[in-house]
Amino acid sequence: MVSRSASLSLLLLKLVNSSYYGFASHIDTISRAVTMIGIKEVSDLVMGIEIMHFFDKIPGDLIDVNTFRRHSLACGLLSRILAAHKGLQHTERLFLSGLLHDVGRLVWYRYFAEQAKMVLYMAQKTGLALYEVEKECLGISHEEIAGYLFRKWHLPFGLENNIVYHHDPISAPNPVEAGIVHMADIAVNALGLGHSGEHIIPHFDSKAWDLTAIAPGTLFTAILQTNEQLDAMEALLAEEWH
Repeated sequence: MVSRSASLSLLLLKLVNSSYYGFASHIDTISRAVTMIGIKEVSDLVMGIEIMHFFDKIPGDLIDVNTFRRHSLACGLLSRILAAHKGLQHTERLFLSGLLHDVGRLVWYRYFAEQAKMVLYMAQKTGLALYEVEKECLGISHEEIAGYLFRKWHLPFGLENNIVYHHDPISAPNPVEAGIVHMADIAVNALGLGHSGEHIIPHFDSKAWDLTAIAPGTLFTAILQTNEQLDAMEALLAEEWH
């Protein structure tokens, strides 16, 4: 599938030769890239990048899509790096989970603009986090929208787990992975890396520390690594997303 698309082929080769993977030798063919990364991981990467591409026409008075993507990309990178520090398998799933954790918001920014304006206004007026008022205003949360989409698209349950429960990792079937995305989202909001519409730092579930067993020093190191990779990854994906 990737080989049929010149842009995706070029993007994949750029990615596998970037600091994101840090391979020692240069990789110059798609087959070699798939061998090094794995078919499932390549599929996840392409899927995540293409899903984000679907939401180009978000009204600029609601949210700037570039800052939204930066927030999402930073959360994906940090989630992947934290998973790697913990020695978890399927770190690409954590990258994809972080990248798509707010995809439900993209749906209401893109297709329900008037309702989205109301949610943004109510969050500002009440001083509550955006996710705390959206269910009352819209009748559905952005996590629930994402869960509906992923089931409709027949995406893996592990991905749905991490995204649907990223604000409530304790309740997740796999609380460790959901806890990692939760921590990454909080950290990225606190650091101001991009913007998803949230005007305050969302509530941090302190039990996530116990769930994930990630030491503060590990989180600090992972944040530094994320900062080192973010601009380069954003530049790599800019051509695909514009």
